[in-house]
Amino acid sequence: LVRALKSSPHIDAAYVGYPGGAFFQIMRATRSPRWHAAVAAPDDAVFAMRVVTRPPDGPALARWHFLDGDGRVIGAGPEREVDFDPRRRPWYRAAVAADGPVTIGPYVSASTQALALTVAVTMAKAKDAVMGADVMLETISNMLVEQPVSEHSSGYVFDGDGRLIVH
Repeated sequence: LVRALKSSPHIDAAYVGYPGGAFFQIMRATRSPRWHAAVAAPDDAVFAMRVVTRPPDGPALARWHFLDGDGRVIGAGPEREVDFDPRRRPWYRAAVAADGPVTIGPYVSASTQALALTVAVTMAKAKDAVMGADVMLETISNMLVEQPVSEHSSGYVFDGDGRLIVH
């Protein structure tokens, strides 16, 4: 997932939710002050990795690990009990019910309190495991500014009902 983020600069986070309730996520810790603050990443962290385990006889446990630009672990936060279960998230449920990729959003991210979009799909060999990618609307807006179609162009993003989200 680190490789995916390194090769796709407009993706803010990538993750996998598993049918047993485990969850694995990699996100950019440096580009967005919102993400950096949300995970309490050290200043030298380039990526943050969240691992949620769900033992059969106890509560779900989550820990953030912090990675350098090469994906090597340079630190970790404390392990904490969490209420998070990927199987209850809209992106997981929609992907498992669909026959192909789904998009969710825009919605307010629980981690960053920023508007975000998600693209999710079941894994090819494990149809009850779901891989997702998040893009904050702030990232889309920055991309439209950095890569205009022409000098005087404007970019727009609409939701499924035709409402303007970003321009």
